[in-house]
Amino acid sequence: MKISDLTHALIRASEKGARIARAIRAEEELFSLLIEEKPEIIEHNKVKQDFKTLADVLIQETIKHDLAKQFPGLEKFVYGEEESEFTNTNGETIHVRVCDTEEETCSLLAKVLEGNTKAPQLLAKVVHEDVTLPDIEKISAVTEQLSLDSVGIWIDPIDATAQYIAGIEDECPVQGLYSNGLQCVTVLIGVYDRESGIPIIGVMNQAFSTRDTSTKRWQSRFIWGISYKSININSLEISETGSASHPAEQSGDLDETSSAQSKKVKMSHLARSNASQEESDIPAKIISSPGENPEILSKFSAKFQVVHAWGAGNKSLSILDNITVAYFNSGSAIYRWDTCCGHAILRTLGGAVLDFHKAWEVVKSCKDAGQLEDELQKTELTYHFKNVQKELGAKQWANCGGILAYRDIKYVSDILSCLC
Repeated sequence: MKISDLTHALIRASEKGARIARAIRAEEELFSLLIEEKPEIIEHNKVKQDFKTLADVLIQETIKHDLAKQFPGLEKFVYGEEESEFTNTNGETIHVRVCDTEEETCSLLAKVLEGNTKAPQLLAKVVHEDVTLPDIEKISAVTEQLSLDSVGIWIDPIDATAQYIAGIEDECPVQGLYSNGLQCVTVLIGVYDRESGIPIIGVMNQAFSTRDTSTKRWQSRFIWGISYKSININSLEISETGSASHPAEQSGDLDETSSAQSKKVKMSHLARSNASQEESDIPAKIISSPGENPEILSKFSAKFQVVHAWGAGNKSLSILDNITVAYFNSGSAIYRWDTCCGHAILRTLGGAVLDFHKAWEVVKSCKDAGQLEDELQKTELTYHFKNVQKELGAKQWANCGGILAYRDIKYVSDILSCLC
């Protein structure tokens, strides 16, 4: 299969996922029925409440279904955060899947939703409708082939689930960064090489990027990257100052050549471009989650401006948009599906995602400055093996050593030397 065909298919799949997420949020009286609690998990020595939603499961299964239609057999190597089960409020567990017809899918969803007739019809319609987007010339120009048997895919169907559920619509960015709100929500799809574990394609869909003030409809922003052999291309355009710009970003609801949409997108992201690392006399920004280790935060704050936001995809996006220089998490609550997508896109810019604690050990122990970069690159995350420990459930796919994501390796030693 052509890399270009796969990447276009992933973009379409991500947009269908975003449309499902938006459709569910549009039905307020229904939304409370679509949430079930995940088991409590321990994170940063606190009990954190996480949530599983029908949207998570349905988006994941829809992406698998759509990819299988174009690339039969690929669905066997598509992995994600969610099990394809949903338990309704009556305690009945249903295996959620996309059926052959809209009617069959509607019937299945009606069981999940306990006889509710309106919601299954709405969801089945969105799941089965075709997503038509114009091909991207930059992607179409890639003629390289991939073997179907050589790739695996990690999906996070709704990253920043808590922000999706809370549904804050009027959050304003601070210095270009959305720390809360629907703008933090992303659909993440990352493709990796099954032999090496290295990520090669990333497609990120910011499902609630811009909102039309007259129709109140949300629109998507796509960010993609291909890093394979000698190919390193992405959807970002880098200005002479090094900041990312967003000139003809696609919306799921409007044609990418629409001048009105192009202007709207430019205006909506002007704050991000203006808020990039423009002034050399202010500390560079690094980003983490609000629950990060306070001792580590204190040490980093001596040299960097530490900012916080929700959503692994959103934090990776802050690096891609040149708002921050790095994203770190010193714990073990970030998973393969959280990082594979952003990692692939960062690689197109010369960046990567490292194992935080392994990289820290390298900085502490490496005596040869000339070898430091090579040694750090050996700590780069891969995505093909479970953890060695006999963990059960999601923990077998946790990035147990924490993560440090960057686009320029020169910042890595500066950041980690703060801990030495």
